[in-house]
Amino acid sequence: MCHGHLDFSFGPNVNFVVGRNGSGKSAVLTALVVGLGGKANITGRGSSMKNFVKNQKSYAEITIKISNQGTDAFKHDLYGNSVTVIRRINQDGQSFYKLKSEKGAVVSTKKEELTHLLDQFNIQVDNPVSILNQDTSRNFLQSKLPTDRYKFFLKATQLQQMTTDYNTIQEQKDITEVTLADRKKSLEELDKDVQEKKQRFQDLTALNALKEKKEELIKMSAWAQVAVIENQLDPIIRNIKKEENRTPKFDQKVEESEVKVNQVEAEYQEIDTSLQEHLQMAEDLKPDLDLAKQERDEEKSGLKSIQNNLKQTRSTLRTLNDEKKELEDEISKLKNTAHQDYEEERRLRVAAIEEKKEERESFSKTLADKEHELSQFTSSVRRDRAQLSQLRQEEEEISRNLRDQNVQLNRLKSSQANHMKIFGDYTPRLLEEINKATRNKLFHRKPKGPIGSHISLVDEKWALAIECCLKSLVYAYICHDYQDEKTLKQIMQRVIPHSYKPVVIVSSFEDDKYSGLMKVCSTEFPCLLDQIKIEDADVFNCLIDQRGIESVILIESGRQARDYMFLSPPQNCKECFTLEGDQIYPGKNQRSYASNQTKARVLKARLEDEVRETMNEIEAIKHSGNVIQEQMREINNRFKQSQGQERSLAVHCKKIQAKISQLSMEINELVSTEEPANVDVSTLEGEVEKYLLEIGALQEEFEIKEKEFKIRHARLEELQQNWKQKADEYGGIVNDIEAKQDDLKKKFTELETAKQHSKHYKDKETEHLQVLIDLNQKVEAKEKEIEIARGKASQISEERIPTQRKAQNIDSEIHQITRRIEKERQSRGDPEQITREYYDAKNKFFAIVTQMKQCKAFVTTQMCIP
Repeated sequence: MCHGHLDFSFGPNVNFVVGRNGSGKSAVLTALVVGLGGKANITGRGSSMKNFVKNQKSYAEITIKISNQGTDAFKHDLYGNSVTVIRRINQDGQSFYKLKSEKGAVVSTKKEELTHLLDQFNIQVDNPVSILNQDTSRNFLQSKLPTDRYKFFLKATQLQQMTTDYNTIQEQKDITEVTLADRKKSLEELDKDVQEKKQRFQDLTALNALKEKKEELIKMSAWAQVAVIENQLDPIIRNIKKEENRTPKFDQKVEESEVKVNQVEAEYQEIDTSLQEHLQMAEDLKPDLDLAKQERDEEKSGLKSIQNNLKQTRSTLRTLNDEKKELEDEISKLKNTAHQDYEEERRLRVAAIEEKKEERESFSKTLADKEHELSQFTSSVRRDRAQLSQLRQEEEEISRNLRDQNVQLNRLKSSQANHMKIFGDYTPRLLEEINKATRNKLFHRKPKGPIGSHISLVDEKWALAIECCLKSLVYAYICHDYQDEKTLKQIMQRVIPHSYKPVVIVSSFEDDKYSGLMKVCSTEFPCLLDQIKIEDADVFNCLIDQRGIESVILIESGRQARDYMFLSPPQNCKECFTLEGDQIYPGKNQRSYASNQTKARVLKARLEDEVRETMNEIEAIKHSGNVIQEQMREINNRFKQSQGQERSLAVHCKKIQAKISQLSMEINELVSTEEPANVDVSTLEGEVEKYLLEIGALQEEFEIKEKEFKIRHARLEELQQNWKQKADEYGGIVNDIEAKQDDLKKKFTELETAKQHSKHYKDKETEHLQVLIDLNQKVEAKEKEIEIARGKASQISEERIPTQRKAQNIDSEIHQITRRIEKERQSRGDPEQITREYYDAKNKFFAIVTQMKQCKAFVTTQMCIP
């Protein structure tokens, strides 16, 4: 430290610390950082704490007193209205902390208590946005690397810490997924073990029936294998009929595509011919246009040179005339002063000086009064101008709000006739196109949406909070697979005119809602999932996957929400929303985001109330606009009046100043006047004659150049008109060329598309014919295979046994029964032991199933982390 002892008291508001270099300004800031727990390397004043101990001193001590009042006070019952933080640093670099109450009692000596205090008051001594020392700011300004600035940004916004936390969560999720895969493998083995023990348990009383069942199963298996082959034949025959019915359609498509290609190719050739003609016309006209432009530019350059000469000649004439007049005035003055009475002139001159001085003094006093009055009017004008500027900004804001409210009112009125329009004017047509595409079997499963149309509220007051949580998801659509997503986006591209399109989410339709969700555990505040009703299982599952609504709670007050999420966030809670739509995250490093939306747009139950409320807001905005316009008229009238007075006084002051200056010049001239001597004016008269001759010559030259200028100017006008006419003609041809080039590009694209369609349909027709050939060959082979299978089955059982079971399952059951019979033959075993082993395996199996469900829910929750 650079001070042996320094007391520094801060004011309640903003404090500015100023002083010369080396006076200790940075020492004050360093004391605050170190005293509040900061490390030595972030101060830029040393690498170790022992560097802060003054020479020949055994320790350094920093005492900081912090106000502890208001609703955000830190443990007010222990500390009172202030907290005193003391940090003592020894020569070896060790530090000790004391936190004292308002009365001076030591409450804690732990740094963790200081950390909690800083978190409570959101004091971040290591954040360069809060405290920026000289070295950090110098390095930031001198650094030219974007990576250094990006690291500074990550540190300032705590994104670096968030990235570390997110990586930790991802690692834990990966470990859980590996564990889940291992458990799944062991579960399959355990399931087999359970089934075997269950079979042994049941076989204790059914061993004799197993042999008869085995014989029946052998017969059933033989004919089941025949049924399998027969069932394989039916789909092939149906596919043949289906493909044969599609043949006329392929022929029609191929014919239509060829006609389309010929038609578009003819139109393309026609446009290309016209384009070549226009290009030739433009090429023929370009030399004439360039020549006209060159002639015009040359004439303009020559005219400008003549004009400059005219200006120079006119200026020279004016100078010569002024000099000639001065000489003539001097001659006249010399002739008139030769016969004056010089004594009388001197007496009159002294009297005139005194009179002009008195007059100048009077004007000076009047000028001082007028300048004071002018400053008052100037202040009034400046004040009125500032008020008018502010009112104009308010008027523009009101106009924007009025336009937005009118758009909202029109949207709500149109939504009364069709409720789906509240999700966008395009929504009814989009849904109609989706239904049409579904009827035409373009979708594997019909898309669902908008998601907001499937949501109903339990309590309408949470409408804004839920909309702010779901955001664009209320307008989103859900598709079963990526093929359906591609088809839906093509429909959107055709139906929705603007660039913004609703979000399309791909989520396999399962028709069953998720179970075993890890919801927020809170008895004080509701979970968002409990405040909405969703009948559709796929919409429900999508919101769980995409937004994690089971881990969001709703709290009415923003202050209460921040305190609750900071001090005691409930289990499984990821975030919360308030009635105003504000978003708050839990934890000590609490983050919150204010909502820019003031009311719900789509999750309203009664549109009539919304229309009425919007109309009332429009009327209120209009009233505010009228009030502001009345204020602007009043201030504008006062502003114009004050401005007129200001200008009038300014002119008056300038006149007085001019009069004072004139009087001062007259006084100086009278004071400096000397008695003239007899002067010979013949020399001056000779100079006047020379000026007259030179002026005459220049005047004649000026008139000649002026005539030439008029002739050349008329020529320039003619050339300009000629160039403009050719430029307009050339521009028209160029515009036609650009239009035809655009048409040619479009037609070329259309031609390529038509050719691709034609090739596509021909390829499809070829594939279709090949499919028919392959299917017929499969039918012949299958019929032969069926005959062979029937012969083998008849050898086992002459009578056909009907069954719906698969041959593979029957064989598996025969194999199991055979094994059981063999095992039972060898040894039945102890019945009690068989029963105990069966229930132990069963309980172990269900315990692992429960653990796997919990792991899956944990992985799903981690995937929902934004």
